[in-house]
Amino acid sequence: MANVTSGVVKVAFASVGEMSISWLTVPIPDPSSEATRPLRVLLWSPRGAGTQYYGPGSFHYRLYSAAAPGQFEITLVHGLPEQQQFDLFAGQHFLGPLPNHDDPPLSRWRMTKRFLKAADSFLRDRHDAFDVFHGLTGFVSTVQPAACAEQLGLPAVVFLANHQIDLQDTARLQRMLGLARKRRRMAAQCSGIIAMSSAIARELRECGIADNQILRIPMAVDVDRFRPARDAQERSAVRRELGWADRPTLLFVGRLGRRKRPNLLLEAVGAAAAAGHDCQAAIAGPSTDATFMAEMRDRAAALNITDRIIWAGFHEDPAPLYRAADVFALPSANEGMPAAVVEAMASGLPSIVTRISGCEDLITDDQTGKFINPTPAEAADAWLAYLQHDTIRKSHGDAAREQAQREYSTARVLEQYAALFLRLRRH
Repeated sequence: MANVTSGVVKVAFASVGEMSISWLTVPIPDPSSEATRPLRVLLWSPRGAGTQYYGPGSFHYRLYSAAAPGQFEITLVHGLPEQQQFDLFAGQHFLGPLPNHDDPPLSRWRMTKRFLKAADSFLRDRHDAFDVFHGLTGFVSTVQPAACAEQLGLPAVVFLANHQIDLQDTARLQRMLGLARKRRRMAAQCSGIIAMSSAIARELRECGIADNQILRIPMAVDVDRFRPARDAQERSAVRRELGWADRPTLLFVGRLGRRKRPNLLLEAVGAAAAAGHDCQAAIAGPSTDATFMAEMRDRAAALNITDRIIWAGFHEDPAPLYRAADVFALPSANEGMPAAVVEAMASGLPSIVTRISGCEDLITDDQTGKFINPTPAEAADAWLAYLQHDTIRKSHGDAAREQAQREYSTARVLEQYAALFLRLRRH
C-alpha cells in the first residue's frame, strides 16, 4: 500500500517473512528538477498490450492509460503479429512471432529462439533509451530479456501473472530440461519481481527469490469506469441495451477454458431454475477451445437452460456487463490476482470464487463474497443464497466496492509503480 506525506511517497516494497511489510520512502521530485521528465518505461509484453484480450497486457495498458500526461513514456516490445497501434505507446516494436501452445515442440523452440535473439539485439542497441524494464509474465520470453537488461545496466522488474505457472515446469519435457530452474535463476538477477498476491510471494520465496526483490503491488481497477448500477432501473436498462432478458444474472468474465471452470455457472443456474427461480448466466470472454465450448452448450441443453445462458463473447469494454449483473463468479483452478474479480468488486458485485491465489487476498468470506469448492452443488448453493437474500447480496456488494476504492484504485497502484520506478531509474 502507498502512503503520501509531505514530500515523500511510501510504498510497500518488500514483504519480509509472512506478515511484516518493509516500507520504501521515495522523495517526490521538485517540479523544477530534471527528475520531473517522464519515466521512460520499456514495457516488455511478448503477447502484446492494449484492448485485445490478454490479461497482463490489457491490465497494464489500462493502468498506464490512466497516468497523468507526461508521467510515463511507454515503449512496447512484443511478439504479437496482430498487435494494434495505440497512441499510448511512444513506440511499438515487433520482434517476431511467438509460438502458440499447440505448435509442435520443435517449431516452438525455433520461434522462441528467434524471438530471444532479436530481443538480445534490441536491448544491446537501445537499452540506454529507457529508465526501467517492465516485463510481463515469468516465461522465458520475458525473464531472459530482463536478465539481459540488468547485465546492460537497465533495471528490470517482472510482473508475475499466474501462481505456480510462470516459474514452474508445467510439462514433462520442461522438467527433464530444467527450464523452470533456468527461468528462476534469471529472475533472481532482476531488481524486483512483482507479486500481486500473498500466494505468489510465498512461491517466490520457495523459488529462492530474496525478500527484498519481492514487490507487493496489487491489481488495479478504474473505480470510475467500473462502478455499480445506480439502481434497479439502470441495471434493467443496461440489460436491454445488451440484449439480455431482464432477470437476476450470474456473470463470468474471462477466457473460456477448463482452468477457469465457467461450466459451473451452468450448474448453478440449472439448479436455481429447477428450484423455481427465474434467473440466467452471462458468460463473457474469448475461447480457443472449441471442444470445451461444445461441451458447455450440450450441458446447457441437458439442463434445459439454453434460453437462460447468454454467450456474451469478448467485450473490449466489459464495464457494462458488470452493471447488468447481480453476482460475479470465477470458480477457477489457478490465477495470479484476477482482474475480473477486482472489476466485479469495483462494480459493487459480490463474488463466488474458489480459494486460489489472489482471490484469497481479495475476497473475505461472507463479507464481500463466498468461497466455494469447485463442485456443482456448492456453486448452486452460493448462487441460490444470493438469489434468496437480496439484503445480503447488496451488503456484500457494497463492502466489495468500498474495498476496491480503498485498496485497488488505479491512482493508488500507479503511485506505487511510479515510486518503484523512481527508485530504480538510472540517472
